[in-house]
Amino acid sequence: MFLFGQKKEKNGKEQEVKFDTSFIKSFHHDITLKCYGNFKSNNITETDGKNKTLDYTINNPFKIGFGVSYKWFNLLATVITPFPVNEYKKGKTNHFDLRVNMYGRSTVTDIWFQFYNGYYLANSNVTIPNWNNPNAYYRRPDIKVASLGGVMYFNRNKKEFSYKASFSQTDRQLKSAGAPILGVNWSAFGVRGDSALLPSALSKFTPEQRVQSITAITLGAGGGYAYTYVFKKHWFASLSATLFLVAQTYQYVLQGNPAPRVQPGLNINFLSRGAFGYNNDRNYYGVIFIADNIPLGRRLGSTFDYSFGTLNLMYARRFSLNK
Repeated sequence: MFLFGQKKEKNGKEQEVKFDTSFIKSFHHDITLKCYGNFKSNNITETDGKNKTLDYTINNPFKIGFGVSYKWFNLLATVITPFPVNEYKKGKTNHFDLRVNMYGRSTVTDIWFQFYNGYYLANSNVTIPNWNNPNAYYRRPDIKVASLGGVMYFNRNKKEFSYKASFSQTDRQLKSAGAPILGVNWSAFGVRGDSALLPSALSKFTPEQRVQSITAITLGAGGGYAYTYVFKKHWFASLSATLFLVAQTYQYVLQGNPAPRVQPGLNINFLSRGAFGYNNDRNYYGVIFIADNIPLGRRLGSTFDYSFGTLNLMYARRFSLNK
């Protein structure tokens, strides 16, 4: 067993071991093939005081995908929709959602580009008075969302703690360990409807609250903690949570008033990811989630937020190229 800073022999050359091998076992030179089931969430919410007024979400069905990891390279692609999509009840959502996750020894980088068109109001029967269609939701095929952003985490204990073990399946965490996390994030976001985001049936809102589009640019920095608990040798539970202080610029356009209203502000942004499962030298079985939130400011008592996430049911199998 080799510890951080020691050298080991490989192919006649000395190489430095960059982590404590009593905590982490690497499969960096193996090829890892994956099959997974995927759920994606994408929500626009507006809260008036303590009550959730709007909860728009997408009609995005369960999908099956495949992936491969080798050294630093990690690719996942969803390709199959095994169940029919109920467009009558929830409407139709068109989307392009590209997410790049790069898990290094000392850094983790996420980059996303999203475009969604078509939302439905998940709490239609609660939000809209006298909603008389229990078999369908209030649908907004006109609402469009575009989001571009990224986040980078810095692992302050790369010697003992591995993100790769839980999230890219190219390591195995042998003993429980944690790490302080520092991070930076940025995003550019826009949402627009052909009319106000609030349904016209909600007459209690004044014309000044009839927001039709929002644009937000965000830049922030923060910190948090990540920890993986290993039990019964191969089972693990991992959680990473980071709190960001972000500076933002918001631009609101009201229905019937095309003049934008721009305002700066400070806000809190919370990002998390976690995994639970079984990981031995050849097989990985796990549940993985990543959740992001972008606050969109406050307008006359209403708070807007954009949140999105992914949940993967993952199976991975490692194959040694030496064999």
